[in-house]
Amino acid sequence: MPYLVERSAVADEQFTIIAARAAASPDTAEGILWREVEKELTVFVTNPEQVMSRTHQFTKTGHDFGNVFRTKPTGRTRLFYIASSRLQVVRVLYLGMLRKEGDKKDAYKEFSRLLKAGRFDADFAALRVGKPDG
Repeated sequence: MPYLVERSAVADEQFTIIAARAAASPDTAEGILWREVEKELTVFVTNPEQVMSRTHQFTKTGHDFGNVFRTKPTGRTRLFYIASSRLQVVRVLYLGMLRKEGDKKDAYKEFSRLLKAGRFDADFAALRVGKPDG
């Protein structure tokens, strides 16, 4: 049975902006990104074994992100999420675009900053998933 896909407030804001831009200009980079993200979520959640696969676990040397997973809708995009097998829910937390390593807009650094600031605390609590130290 496929997992239900939900979005954090942060992801919901991101998706709303990208969807509006994609609708206005479907052949632009944002239009392509939107289609790839939708496809990734549709295909991904129809295969529940993949949702919490260790290959999607977000690990970074020196940091504990044990309950956070990521997937790559496009080459330079990362979709960060948490999941509950008990509730059969995937909650998308953040959609990040990769930049050069060290760039202050790096997707991994930005996600870590939001995580430490508590922007996803309610999402972890709702799915009853332990929040990583990050």
